[in-house]
Amino acid sequence: MKKIIPLLVCFLSTYIYSTIEIDGKLDEPEWDSAKEINKFYEIFPYSLKDADFPTKVLIKETDQGIFFGFSSSQKKDTIRANQHQRDTHFMRTNADLVGVMIDFDGNALTAFDFYVSAGGSIGDAIIKNEQQFDGDWDGDWLSATSISGDHWYAEIFIPWSIAPMRFQRGELRKVKIGLYRVINYQNRMFGSVKANPDMGQFVSKFEEFTFKNYKASALNFYPYITLSNDRLTSQTETKTGMEIFWKIDSSKQLNATFNPDFGHVESDEVVVNFSAVETYYSDKRPFFAATPTLFNVQDQHWYIINTRRIGGTPDYNCSKYEEETQTLCSNNQQGSSDIDLALSYTQQNEAFDIGVLGAFEDDANFSQGKDFYAVRLRTTRDKTTWGYLGTLVNRPVLNRRAKVNSIDLNYHYSPQLKLTGNLINSIVDSEQGYGFRVALDHTPNNSRTHNFKITYFDKKLDINDMGYMWRNDLMSIRSQSFFTQSDFKKESKVLSRTLMLFTNLRTTANGDKDSSFVGLAGFNMFKDTSGIEFESFYKPKGRDNLITRNYEFSPFVKRSEEFNVSLAYKSPAHKFFHYALVTQREKRELGYGNTYMARLTVIPSETLSLTFAHRHQDKSGWLNWLQENLLGSYDQTQKTTLAELQWFKDNKHELRVKAQMVAFTARDPQAYRADMHGNLLKEQLNLDPFTLSQLAFQVRYRYEMAPLSYFYLVYSRGGQILEFDQENDLKQIYRRSWSDPETDSIVVKLRYKF
Repeated sequence: MKKIIPLLVCFLSTYIYSTIEIDGKLDEPEWDSAKEINKFYEIFPYSLKDADFPTKVLIKETDQGIFFGFSSSQKKDTIRANQHQRDTHFMRTNADLVGVMIDFDGNALTAFDFYVSAGGSIGDAIIKNEQQFDGDWDGDWLSATSISGDHWYAEIFIPWSIAPMRFQRGELRKVKIGLYRVINYQNRMFGSVKANPDMGQFVSKFEEFTFKNYKASALNFYPYITLSNDRLTSQTETKTGMEIFWKIDSSKQLNATFNPDFGHVESDEVVVNFSAVETYYSDKRPFFAATPTLFNVQDQHWYIINTRRIGGTPDYNCSKYEEETQTLCSNNQQGSSDIDLALSYTQQNEAFDIGVLGAFEDDANFSQGKDFYAVRLRTTRDKTTWGYLGTLVNRPVLNRRAKVNSIDLNYHYSPQLKLTGNLINSIVDSEQGYGFRVALDHTPNNSRTHNFKITYFDKKLDINDMGYMWRNDLMSIRSQSFFTQSDFKKESKVLSRTLMLFTNLRTTANGDKDSSFVGLAGFNMFKDTSGIEFESFYKPKGRDNLITRNYEFSPFVKRSEEFNVSLAYKSPAHKFFHYALVTQREKRELGYGNTYMARLTVIPSETLSLTFAHRHQDKSGWLNWLQENLLGSYDQTQKTTLAELQWFKDNKHELRVKAQMVAFTARDPQAYRADMHGNLLKEQLNLDPFTLSQLAFQVRYRYEMAPLSYFYLVYSRGGQILEFDQENDLKQIYRRSWSDPETDSIVVKLRYKF
């Protein structure tokens, strides 16, 4: 009996405490049987030396998901537990953190990043195309932290249902994992694998783990209600909708949304853009941010699918109406479209993946909604992945039907060499366009990486109905080489040094010389966490094939030599503050320009941070397109100011006050005409000087009731005002968009998970 009782107590204890509680304390008996990882390497700087900060990670699997327990050794007075907004880049958190990156399929096509800081704030992202981090995605996972003496601890739980996974046969699933830790006061990062996202191949180097092949399924409903009051019109609107995420099994996922919210709680960055190139904005709407990465086919300046097109500005054709109705049509245009329904389905089989996406806009006054469709096929064998992505957009108002077909290739020849490529075809009504991209990434050793890329888009290629492309009519040969040094002597003040050489030879599709350039950049990181960065590039004489917007009789403008030199300094990451300074000198278009920028972040406590930034730019001879082949040259001044406050009562309560203001003046105008040979000829036309005032002001309170369940209270005010005048008081210009806003609203939003 004396032997039986202890055994019985032990059994019952194990049974009672069989579930790990996510509380930031590694005190449950389940951790005793967990797999332990304690070998870490220095991956920033990229020395790959053994880590000199002891780190232990425990990994425990269950039928619900994977538990990770971190034990991080560090002197207590150096631990930084500042709280921050979700998905803040680790270089800006001013906090110590640990993270897990998981490739559930083990094929390096898609991975997921989860990190938690010592203060309990979190971040997550999807890792696309080996090394591209997309922080718009938010996952449903749990974490907690605690600090005890010269250690801090973190627990992370990742459910099997968090992401679609490729079907794998048998009782076991192969998963690749990378673990990391950031020491903020030294600006150093340690990882469990010898890989860095800046060094070409990254996800493919994660360590392989074997888990039981659990069958995961989940059905989650996210209804929302939004109450908004437009203070300009005194109108109140109530809007409801829902997102549904159904993980049918481990490899099948069905998502749907009804009447999704276009925004209200997240404002875009203020951008002043007079160029021919459209500004790209990411999509933070939950359904589209969670759209499986299976549909992700992109490069640096183009995306086959840009979900911001869905629910964007409606199409209008007011000219088809009679005069009186034309006026009503022009005066009642909306800035965005309501979406009746959007859905996606993906199935990832052992060697073949399939996905479908559809979205349907509601009709608006004087407009019919657009319909969007996409089909994705992908197959992987050994080191090679082939894929097809096709899109179709129906735009009935414009009587426009746009198709895009794309084929993509991803070939891992070796751990050092990777080849990727794309073939693209667009069919808009009956007009076809073509393009391709081929890229080679080579990482011969720990200190060097090279990238070589050829891109060709003909004049008729057009993917912008559902995608994004910064320009067509392009032939580009681009190369980048990175050289990193991390093996400095102990007495050296330098921690890491990186040099980057880049070149870009550009022509139009038919070979007409465009604005090519060559450049050199360097970054020195010091052991006190300060840094100095410089960048310079030179453009020889060439042509600007964008500025005249493809005007038939003046398709380009000749450009003289151009250059740009910039220098930036980042202060040491002090516990209570840090700052950055930037200066830039450039020669562009018809004159010279100078830019100065300063940014200061003050951290009075772990729950409060204040950021101030100001950018001043002067440029003479700034060339701006007006119409057809008419351009204006101006002396330009632009001031941009940012002020932001973030306060956290705890990890559930967040208050953010953010103001971005722009004051822009264009003075001493001179009119030019571009002739058919690209020469600029002075015109005796009187052009008006003008000013631009732009404001985005927002006060946002967010309460997280449960993971991905939020209550928002948001006040927004702002807009853009363009005036043709001589006003030079920049403070007065700042005030215009505040005094006469385009937006002045209060929004209450509740989104809850069932």
